[in-house]
Amino acid sequence: MLTRKNVKNLTNTEKEKFVNAVLKLKKAKSVIHHDNPKFSRYDDYVEIHMHAMMVESPTDPLTDPDWHPGWAHNGPSFFPWHREYLLQFEKDLQSVSEDETVFIPYWDWSDSESNPFTSDFLGSDGEPSSVGGPGKVMDGPFAFDGPNHWTIIVKDEDTDPDFLARGFGRRRDAPQLPTLVQIDRIMKITFYDSPVWKLASPGFRTAVEVPLHNLVHRWVNGTMMMMGSPNDPVFWLHHANVDRLWGDWQSIHPTTCPYLPSKGATQGHNLYDVIIFSDDMHHHTGFKKTRVVNVLNHILLGYRYESDPMDIVESFTKEIKIRDKISREKHKLQMFPSLQEIS
Repeated sequence: MLTRKNVKNLTNTEKEKFVNAVLKLKKAKSVIHHDNPKFSRYDDYVEIHMHAMMVESPTDPLTDPDWHPGWAHNGPSFFPWHREYLLQFEKDLQSVSEDETVFIPYWDWSDSESNPFTSDFLGSDGEPSSVGGPGKVMDGPFAFDGPNHWTIIVKDEDTDPDFLARGFGRRRDAPQLPTLVQIDRIMKITFYDSPVWKLASPGFRTAVEVPLHNLVHRWVNGTMMMMGSPNDPVFWLHHANVDRLWGDWQSIHPTTCPYLPSKGATQGHNLYDVIIFSDDMHHHTGFKKTRVVNVLNHILLGYRYESDPMDIVESFTKEIKIRDKISREKHKLQMFPSLQEIS
C-alpha cells in the first residue's frame, strides 16, 4: 500500500522523485488540449480546478436563495472532489515517471518542522514587494528564472504573471498558519455537514474548508490565491493534508456518518452523485467517472497516511484482501461458467 509521508520525514530521494515527476508532467502531452503543444498534462489539472470554481454562482449567497457552489468548493463535495483529484494526479505522476512508488507528501501546517519551502524541494518565499504583496519565487526547481523555467500557462486573467509568486504571511487576514489548537477544536465536531448543504453550513466540512484550508491559501499568497492555484506545486501537499484530516476525523468518530447528504444538495454534492470534473461547456478531463460514495475511505482506495493508526490500516487492509479474493472468484466464474456447477 502506498504511504503518503509528512514533508519533514521525506528522504532526499523521495523529494527528488516527486519534483522530477511534477516536472515531467509539466512537459507531458495535454489531454484537454491534445492538439495544442502549448499546454501540458499538468496544465490540464490547473484548468480543471479553475473550471470547478468558475461554475459557482456569481451572485451574493447571502441574498440569492438559489445560489449554488462550484463542483469542488463551498459544498459537501469539497473533500471527495479533492480526494479523487489528488488521486488522479498521483497516478499521472507515477505514469510519467514509470515509478509506482511516487506519492504526494503532506504538509502539516501546524508543525513548524513540516516545511516544504526549501531550495531543494519546492523553493522558498517570493521576493519582497514594496507594497507588501507577493513576489516572484527565485529559487528551487519551480522558479521561472531557474533551469526548469517553470511557466504558468493557465491563468485567471491574461495579465497575470508567467512566474510562480508567493508572499508568506503578508496578508493581514492570514498572518500565520493554522495551529494544532485550532485543528483539535475542529476535530471535536461530531457531524460532517448540514442543511442548506452549501457555503458555510455548520459541520466538519465547513470548519476545515473555511478557517483552515482557505487560511493556508491566503498565507502562501500569490499564485495560491488564484483559481489556478494548482500552478503552485505546494497546492498538492496542502490538499494532501486536508485529505488526511478528513481521514483522521473519521477515525476519531467511527460511528458518525462520514459524509452528508445522501440527497438534497446541489448536483455533484450528494452521496451517490458522480463527482463533477467537466461538463458540456468544458473539455474532457481524462478522468474516469466515480461517485462520492466510492471515495469515502482513502485506505480502501489503496493509500494511507504516515500518521494513520496502524490498527485501522490493518483492519481495512484485511477488507481489501477479502474484496480482492471475492473479485477474483467472480472473475473465475465468469471465465469458466462450468465451475458454478462444481461449486
